[in-house]
Amino acid sequence: MTLPIEDSPRSTDRDIQSVPVLNADADWDRFTPSWYKDHNYSALGDDDRQILECVRDFFASAGVRDGRGLDAGSGSNLYPALSLLPFCQEIVLLDYSAANVAWLQSEINEPNRSWNEFWSLLAKDPAYADVLDYRALLRKTAHVAHGNVLDLPSDEYDIGTMFFVAESMSSEISEFRQAVHSFVGSLRKDAPFAIAFMIGSKGYRVGDQFFPAVEIDGHDVQQCLEGVAQLASIADIDLRDPPLRHGYKGMSVVTGWASGGAGDGGLGNEDRATAKHAGDLASTR
Repeated sequence: MTLPIEDSPRSTDRDIQSVPVLNADADWDRFTPSWYKDHNYSALGDDDRQILECVRDFFASAGVRDGRGLDAGSGSNLYPALSLLPFCQEIVLLDYSAANVAWLQSEINEPNRSWNEFWSLLAKDPAYADVLDYRALLRKTAHVAHGNVLDLPSDEYDIGTMFFVAESMSSEISEFRQAVHSFVGSLRKDAPFAIAFMIGSKGYRVGDQFFPAVEIDGHDVQQCLEGVAQLASIADIDLRDPPLRHGYKGMSVVTGWASGGAGDGGLGNEDRATAKHAGDLASTR
């Protein structure tokens, strides 16, 4: 599973969530990455499997080689970075929490064995299977940076991921949109990306710490990407029954290409065949 626990809200949680909470207001250094990782990624869940298959197939067809990659808001999740691994000579794992930064620095040096199952799923595509030792390549390629997804540089990266970040950092829809635009704007024109969203989240707990979220739906997902990206697919992720968590309605994974500074979402003629192929690979809403 891919997002912090969404318990049945306690009264204090309701009180917190009823007051607007900006990203800068939350105490992100109290995020507990080891708890989050153990709870979410000790094994490959069916929802993560669906996400990885969609992202794997899209990136494998995107044509990026020796690029500079970004995983924005990594938290204690390595599999977005693993999905970028065959296509990059450098991957930046960015996080705002000092606790997450320290955890990531340790984890990329000695990845937990639980990531082997995630890699095995990725390696069903030849682009990933060609990597002889993903752990060694991760140590060589990835580095961790402390930073805010709301303040990313423009036109820096050739490929990128952002999983369950924009809607899970603030209770304000304006910061949700700002985070999406900042991430897409950090990518060069026609750079492929994958963004995963939690639908209907109202806030969540990591251990005993409550963090804010903004409740979004599919319309919000589409609207926030209009004018800044050319979409290949929007894939709805089926939740297990009964779900592992409560307090949200589903997940969506968007794949596409950054429009670049002009914001027209256009692709060159030689890219359109790739766009069509990638759109055929993933289920489209």
